[in-house]
Amino acid sequence: AAIHGTFWRQHLVDELQLFYAPIIIGDQGVPLLTGFTRERDDTSPMLTNISLRQLGEDMLLRALVAK
Repeated sequence: AAIHGTFWRQHLVDELQLFYAPIIIGDQGVPLLTGFTRERDDTSPMLTNISLRQLGEDMLLRALVAK
């Protein structure tokens, strides 16, 4: 999560791929990003070309990060 946050802060992310499993783990899960906070404004990263694909029971979300 710390490495992911560092890459986002440095604008080094071009594509996002997230896998979702069909299970709810509540607040005991591992965060995707740490140390990355940003108010929603015109400089916030936006996702484009978003697609969702089922892989077995899991889901894959893919998106490009607009620069």
